[in-house]
Amino acid sequence: MNEQRNFILAIGLSIAVLVVWQFFIGNPQLEEKDLEARLVTEESSKLLVENSSISIPFPENVGNSINVPPANVVLDNTKDISTGQNIPRVEINSDSLIGSISLLGGKIDDLNLKNYRVDLDPGSELVKILSPLGTSNPYYVHHGWVEASGKNITLPSENTLWSLEEGSVLTSTNPIVMSWDNGNGLTFKRKIMVDEDFAFTVDQQVYNNTDSTVDLFPYALISRHGIPEDLLNFFILHEGFIGVLGEEGEKKADYDDIIDETEVYNDIMGGWLGFTDKNWATVIAPDPNMQYQGRYTSSNNGNIFQTDFLGSKISINKGETATSTSYVFSGAKRVNILDKYEDTYSLLNLDLLVDWGWFYFITKPLFYLLSWLNSIFGNYGVAILFATVIIKLFFFPLAN
Repeated sequence: MNEQRNFILAIGLSIAVLVVWQFFIGNPQLEEKDLEARLVTEESSKLLVENSSISIPFPENVGNSINVPPANVVLDNTKDISTGQNIPRVEINSDSLIGSISLLGGKIDDLNLKNYRVDLDPGSELVKILSPLGTSNPYYVHHGWVEASGKNITLPSENTLWSLEEGSVLTSTNPIVMSWDNGNGLTFKRKIMVDEDFAFTVDQQVYNNTDSTVDLFPYALISRHGIPEDLLNFFILHEGFIGVLGEEGEKKADYDDIIDETEVYNDIMGGWLGFTDKNWATVIAPDPNMQYQGRYTSSNNGNIFQTDFLGSKISINKGETATSTSYVFSGAKRVNILDKYEDTYSLLNLDLLVDWGWFYFITKPLFYLLSWLNSIFGNYGVAILFATVIIKLFFFPLAN
């Protein structure tokens, strides 16, 4: 009886300590961090306005002998639908996502979550994941090709206007295909598919109608302008760069870390990389069977953050076609969906987008236990109580 009373007393005192700490220490710290994040974001926006033409470099060395020059992508933030100019877009309307793809560059740059709103008001705005150039905080995904060193091949860029060849609205059952001819014997096509949740499959195709073999390297990048306004900077939660890079394992980096130093990972096989927020994430993943170079970097004095991969060389003989497949996840970090994609697309340890803390082997099983109990009782409070009883019963033999 005394042991039970002491146990209840200990729980009560623990709760009291947590409440007092949160009220007098936790909340003031969060408010201070929010203010700092807003000030940094405002300063970033000012600098972006002052520097409208931004050059984002690409990896210069691939493998041991191939020298790939910088792509020198110039971002023209005046060419965007937000400015009112007539840039054609393709609507996205799936079970979970709504938005559009810009045919200028073929960027996935306008994405909202159908089933999530910014607050509890059912009439509030949908959560926006990606935003196009010309908005206050551009955040987008772009795919393309880089030529081998010494070649002078006209390739599609961020400012290439693609033609819609197939489809009119991207849905879970209807893909779209866009195309572009470089006028020198190469035709580029991009097929984009989306599932019922948050995953895109992007097939990049090259048709070689020249008289010689063409060597190209596929790439994908995520560009994020400015530090997120809602960045928490809470020590128990990672927000920023994240990836699982083959045998290198999980690689995390804060925004400040990448301002100081670019991180490059060579000869990687399998995995993914991108940005994670508290509840949402956007990541890119190459074909799991393709070797690639992954990178976390920043430019424009640390006001633009980029994560990208550069795939291994693909040789396209004359009269032949080559395809490079990659994947994009952009949405809510729901564990069951992340686990599904790990199997469906071979995305190694995608569940690590959720910050499980140091004790992954304990916290994830507990999460599944609580989720299962909640599905039975429909109340997480009751689920926690029953989980406590189950755990105590499990360890009862050790205590006696």
